[in-house]
Amino acid sequence: MKPKTYEHVILYGLLVLSLGTLPFLLSGSLRRQWFMLYLFNAMTNGVFDKMINTRNIVVYPVRLLPKCFKTNILFDYLMYPAITVFFNRLTYNNQPLTIIYKWLMISIPMLLIEIWAERKSNLIKWNKNWKWHNTYLSISAKSLSERLLSFYLRKVLYK
Repeated sequence: MKPKTYEHVILYGLLVLSLGTLPFLLSGSLRRQWFMLYLFNAMTNGVFDKMINTRNIVVYPVRLLPKCFKTNILFDYLMYPAITVFFNRLTYNNQPLTIIYKWLMISIPMLLIEIWAERKSNLIKWNKNWKWHNTYLSISAKSLSERLLSFYLRKVLYK
């Protein structure tokens, strides 16, 4: 299939990158924990994005499988869950202050990419009431709460 626009080239490139990282992210002695975290993140992403998209707060004019999905399935089900697993692996044995520092090192570039995508492409469009800080706060709250879930799973699964 030939990409139609540069946005499609970006989407297909991110699809290949995301699929390529999954075997490495979901491996190791804690693969059960990483897999559960990945699934939880993907499921909640789908629910939250569906709510936001249904209300036209955030829309995705160019996306994968546009006839089947109105949400960005690449980000919801592949990229963001992979980023969450990477973040949790990266901070597995860290103290809270280090976890927050590392989250800033991951989330700020992610936010800057989303701002670029919103302003310079048709990958994402925000409603007039939605701003960059809404995205940053929602992703940060979700990611840090999932980091707490990861800590809880470690205590329950690996006593």
